[in-house]
Amino acid sequence: MQLHSDANVYTTNEAILSFELFVRVGCVKFECEGMWCAGESLVIETLGNSLFKEGAYLESEKLELDCRGVCEMDATWQLTSAWIHVAAQLTVLQNAKIFIEESMSVSALCLHFSGFCHVTEKLDMVLQDSAHFFGNSRMEIHVFRLTCKGYCTIGGSIAVTDLNCYVRNELITTCTGKMMVVGCADVITGCFRNDALWQVEKNLKMITGSIEQSEDGTIFVKYSMNLCLHEDSSENFGGRLVSSEIILKSLKSCTFDGLIRCNEMQVSLPYVDQSLVTLKGQVDIVAGSLTVNGNLSVAGGREPVAPGIVLACQLTAAAVVAPFASVHVAGSAVVRLNGIESYKTEEFNVLLNCGALYTEKESLILSMAEEISKTRIKCEAVICATTFFHRGQIRFSGQEVNILAPVFVHEGRLSNVENKQNHVRSLFIHIGELLLNNGILASDILEIVGDGILENTNRIYAVESMDIKLRNFNNDDGLFESKNSMKLLAVSKEWTRLGGSIKAKKTVDVCANRLNVAIRNVQNLSIDKRLVFSAKTDLLISSDVIDESKELSVGCAAQQSVGIGCNMQLDRLEVLIGTEGGQATFAVYQNATIIANTILVTSNSEHVQVLFDGSVLCNRLRFAGSVKTVTIIGSGNLESTYMVLPDASVSFEMYSVVRVDELQCRAFEVLNENILRLECCEGEDTTTIVTEDLNIEVGAHEIKPKVQDTKPKPKTWDSKPKPKVQETKPKPRIQNTEPKPTVWDSRPKPKTWDSKPKPKAWESKPKPKVPVNKPKPKTWYTKPKPKVQDTKPKPKVQVRTLFLDKKLFIKSREGVVRLNGNLLGSSLHSELACEGTKLVVKGLLGNFKYVELFARESISLQNEKLRNVEKMCVECGELSVYGVEVESCRALSLNCDSLTASGHVQGDHSTTLTIHSTNIHSKLDLFNLEKLSIFCRRSTTLKGDWQNIQEIHVDSKWINTSCHVENCRLVRLTAWAIANSSPILAETVHVTALGTLVNSSGIQASEECHVIATFILSLSPLSILSGGTRISAYSLCLCTRNDIHDLAGVNYLWLKFDPETLKSCAPPIDFQNFKTFATLLRDRWMTSSIDADEILLGLKYISDLHEIKWGLGTDNKVYEALVEISERFGNTPISLFNYGELVNTVQAAKGLIHVLQDPTNNTKSGKKTKKRSDGSLYEALVQFKHGKYSKETGDSSDTDIGYVSRSSSEDLNTKTSRPRSPSLQIDVPSSHVFFDATHLEEIEEKVGRVEEELEADLKLDHIAYAIREEEELAEFEELEDELEMAEEGIVRTDFIVCRDRNIYLAKLKEKTRTVSAPRPVLNIPIQRMPSSNDLIMKKLQVKNAISNLDLRSFGSQSSLASLDFGTVPDFGSPLQFSSKSNFQRSKIPLGSFRSPKKPMSRVGTPTMYSSTLSRFSEKL
Repeated sequence: MQLHSDANVYTTNEAILSFELFVRVGCVKFECEGMWCAGESLVIETLGNSLFKEGAYLESEKLELDCRGVCEMDATWQLTSAWIHVAAQLTVLQNAKIFIEESMSVSALCLHFSGFCHVTEKLDMVLQDSAHFFGNSRMEIHVFRLTCKGYCTIGGSIAVTDLNCYVRNELITTCTGKMMVVGCADVITGCFRNDALWQVEKNLKMITGSIEQSEDGTIFVKYSMNLCLHEDSSENFGGRLVSSEIILKSLKSCTFDGLIRCNEMQVSLPYVDQSLVTLKGQVDIVAGSLTVNGNLSVAGGREPVAPGIVLACQLTAAAVVAPFASVHVAGSAVVRLNGIESYKTEEFNVLLNCGALYTEKESLILSMAEEISKTRIKCEAVICATTFFHRGQIRFSGQEVNILAPVFVHEGRLSNVENKQNHVRSLFIHIGELLLNNGILASDILEIVGDGILENTNRIYAVESMDIKLRNFNNDDGLFESKNSMKLLAVSKEWTRLGGSIKAKKTVDVCANRLNVAIRNVQNLSIDKRLVFSAKTDLLISSDVIDESKELSVGCAAQQSVGIGCNMQLDRLEVLIGTEGGQATFAVYQNATIIANTILVTSNSEHVQVLFDGSVLCNRLRFAGSVKTVTIIGSGNLESTYMVLPDASVSFEMYSVVRVDELQCRAFEVLNENILRLECCEGEDTTTIVTEDLNIEVGAHEIKPKVQDTKPKPKTWDSKPKPKVQETKPKPRIQNTEPKPTVWDSRPKPKTWDSKPKPKAWESKPKPKVPVNKPKPKTWYTKPKPKVQDTKPKPKVQVRTLFLDKKLFIKSREGVVRLNGNLLGSSLHSELACEGTKLVVKGLLGNFKYVELFARESISLQNEKLRNVEKMCVECGELSVYGVEVESCRALSLNCDSLTASGHVQGDHSTTLTIHSTNIHSKLDLFNLEKLSIFCRRSTTLKGDWQNIQEIHVDSKWINTSCHVENCRLVRLTAWAIANSSPILAETVHVTALGTLVNSSGIQASEECHVIATFILSLSPLSILSGGTRISAYSLCLCTRNDIHDLAGVNYLWLKFDPETLKSCAPPIDFQNFKTFATLLRDRWMTSSIDADEILLGLKYISDLHEIKWGLGTDNKVYEALVEISERFGNTPISLFNYGELVNTVQAAKGLIHVLQDPTNNTKSGKKTKKRSDGSLYEALVQFKHGKYSKETGDSSDTDIGYVSRSSSEDLNTKTSRPRSPSLQIDVPSSHVFFDATHLEEIEEKVGRVEEELEADLKLDHIAYAIREEEELAEFEELEDELEMAEEGIVRTDFIVCRDRNIYLAKLKEKTRTVSAPRPVLNIPIQRMPSSNDLIMKKLQVKNAISNLDLRSFGSQSSLASLDFGTVPDFGSPLQFSSKSNFQRSKIPLGSFRSPKKPMSRVGTPTMYSSTLSRFSEKL
């Protein structure tokens, strides 16, 4: 039946409408108080509101409700399935009852629900605004799928099997609300607020922006609770969380203050410095541990790491496992841990395994393993990946305690002994970087190992044993105390300073690679008046050892050096140094004093260097072992009664008086120019030296300051000579591993010398005379003194002012030699030679006969000044000259691969400068030279001022010159191509170019100007080619601005451009000759690659050419193109010259010439005027067959791109082809098109390149503006999409809103949600069979059935209000519902005719399933 009305449809309370199959109602407003019954389908469509008042009843297989207004429902619906769409608000009042046998789909603007709803299978609800379930609402659903675009309030009871909920803004559960889920729940909401009970019997997964829960709120999940928080949840998050497993993921800060009870708990912290979880209240993890996953923020070693999780609660767990997170234990926390047992019995139990751990001062961590475990716990451990900052107290249960951390800062307490708050039976600490002890470490057995550093500022105490093996120690303010023995081992390659106080009842074993002993009262550590210190490499004693009774013996042992930097007063000092084949040093430093009866130095090295800068007083000084050479240097005092070197030679360089009564050695030597003063000890009058050889060497050069000074000079240790009797060089204090500078001369070699300052002066004592073999040569120097240092791999020679009398040779096999300062020769024969990989020279070089600088790689002359050097040669790979000033030098020769030069060269009219290089870029100013010769294999760029030079010869492959040449006698330029942009003024000028001469300035010779080039371009207004008495030019093509008078030579095509020429005419014979000329150009100069041999071959057979001389005006494209080509190479290398472009331009000149119609001018007259070649052009250019001008290989430079230089836009790898004709060509045959086929592609490529460059040059603010504009556009488009989807009833679920901010959930597979089932389409039969039932009898039966409002058809004994939905079960128990079905099949008679798709009988098919959730779970 179809009922359509343009008005309203009312159904009174007495009305009963029953239909066998279907009914469709269409009206403006639908109001029902009676009964509607349809066998198959009931369709209601309203343009306005739909009202189902109290007492109304609807029953059908299907219900379709499409309401364009407000829908208010207070009736009873009993349906198999329902599809409801309400454009406005859907209100379900408290007396409403909805029974759905299968599924129900609801789409509305918003929902106010106060009634009862039972859905057997599935309820899919999509709301464009908010949903509110009031306190008296009841819902029983199998699968509940809620999609709410606004807010959702739960104030009633909702019992479902599975829950899938999306609320974009806030999901609020009031104190009267209850959410009971038998299966799993999946909740996505912007903010979750709970004041009541959420009970999930399986798993709960919640994604929310923030969460709030009051003290009365409870979330109970039987299996797994997964909470993901996107925003801060630091307030009002309490109540109770109960589950078997809790997974809490916080993207920002989260603070929970309540009760957590679970078997296992996992906290995820994905973002560094943003994710933070704080646990307060009580956390009971019954069976497992607290696991924290996160990314650790690593800070400085001594500072605590920023927290990832803060424990401020009463925590009970097996352990805290956070290997990649930072754990902070607050002062109010009490952490009880049982420990994770290892599967190996010998391993320790782990209490805490953290990325970083920080315990505050009042915090307490207790091990509860003894109360739980039946066996005795042997060992427990705390493990940290980065920093363990301990200020609280940790009380262990195991007998042994292990702490493993790279950085351990200890300011708290560790204990496992009853009645002791800070004492451990056995403590093992493994340190990776630093152990900073600001507290007290006390134990019976203490072992500290690792690659870290120990800094002790308080006390480290051990009762039985102390064993510390670390990389380094720092105990300046601390105390090591042991009741037994003590072992301290440092493995660092750096110095280990052992200071502070050490107390031990028995032996103290200290060992390190480089040990500095600075212990207070070190003599108290002696056992039986013996004290031993050992180090692997170097040993330094910095603490005073004073034994007034002189009964103490001290032993010092190291492989390389033993140093004394303290005061010693003892009986015997034994020093063991050196290894076989090495060097050893024994040093007594300044302000140190040794007073001993015996000093014994034993070494396995053949050479021992002894440094006495302090004071040494002893009765016996003996050297033993494998010593062959002893070098004694220093500025201190040495006084010894007996000095014995039985098998060794001794060399002295002492600046103070050496007092020795008896000296026994194999050889005696005085180093350098030093003056040795030997005296006998006090009370004696004789010094005895017993030796096989006595030799006192004096240096070949005595270096004296210009102004004599008697004050003591600081001591340096540069350029040590080798002792005469031993090849092994003595080891100075500043070690030089490179060969020392050697002094050489053509005369017999004098004694070696060192640029030492004068020894300390003795004002009151005269200097003793020193025997020498020959007089000292006269040398002098000025302050500051010279200093020569050679250190590998970059030896460095630093000099300020050094005067050389003879020869100085500096050589370095590797590294950089640096000469920084003033090097001056003091005689007419002074010479300087330097050789190395790299050389850097700064300062002044002067007064040398010969200077040679050689480097395998590069030489850099920076602000160098050369004065009065007769000859200087420089040879290297790369030569850089910056700001050099040369004056009065006779000959300069530079030979390099690459030269970059700037500066000033002032000659004396006899100076010659010769340069050989591969590439030259010079900005030198040259004056008063006799000859300048430049030979370059590739490109040469010359700038600067050249004046008063007798002869200039530049031979290069390419020459770009912008030098201002003036007052020169001869200038000779030879190259493949030459570009001149500055005036050249000389007496004679010779220019030879195989390819092109581009002259943009003046080339003027007072006597003779001779120019030979294939192409000559001199077109700018300032371009001048002139010779005083003779000017000649030989070329294939000559292009000039004006006519050149008295020009000699052969020029096969001469284009003269004159502004006054208005019309150009030529006889026909010239056009024929030009045709032959153009053919030659195309054959030889239009190819993509050209060789010098090919050019010369073409020039060799040009006898058929005739000279052509055309006068043209300047107002044409040919002249403009030629001028543009000429001006292009003012700053561009001439190697990029494009001959194809020039040839095309020259060919275009033909179109500017008009044929001269003269009947007398015939072919014969033309033949009379032709001029055959005399071969001068070929003979002048045949020299370019030289290999420098041959075809290059593939490893050419960036600007060297071949013999036919191309423009920058052409492809270097293109095939051989003729270049396209330029657009300026005037005479174009009609058979050719104006543009070639690839013209558009080339334009597109050029434009695209410019666009890319412009995009690359965008400023940052433009980019930021573009980004903001794109973001605003994307936001606007997203808003439009949202509105369009809302009109279609679609809700996006890929983001939530929390605190007015969108949080996008990109990982969700489902982006939108709509009503699951579309509106059903009715299949209405055309004809129906006659009914066998009487409709009047049916109405009477319906009235009798519902007249007393008993509704027995639903199994109720009284009414629906008497239904018991069950109470909330006990906490932690599953939901309980009555197993008896509360609903039966309706007794209202229906039509007997069904759709052909349905069975004819409904016998045995219950109208409703059981409402209990237990039946739901059994059905699943």
